[in-house]
Amino acid sequence: MPAAILSRANTVSVRAQAPKPAPTKPAPKPVMKLSVAPVAAAFAAISLMAASSPAFADVDENEVRKAVCAANPTAKICLQDSAKRT
Repeated sequence: MPAAILSRANTVSVRAQAPKPAPTKPAPKPVMKLSVAPVAAAFAAISLMAASSPAFADVDENEVRKAVCAANPTAKICLQDSAKRT
């Protein structure tokens, strides 16, 4: 091989580079912590108000069962004692 080709193949190029800046950690995002107690208390209060409402006093359980079973035949109310109902 000619000497010119060998000298080009063995040449090393050195370039000066600025040092890389140290990696910085991003600032942590604020985390919102939800407390379960106020949510549970609100749910309990609403369910107690709805259960004691006079609007539900005259509803027959059989009517409720029929409506629930029409929408979801595998609901627990539809499967309980289903052999006894005709």
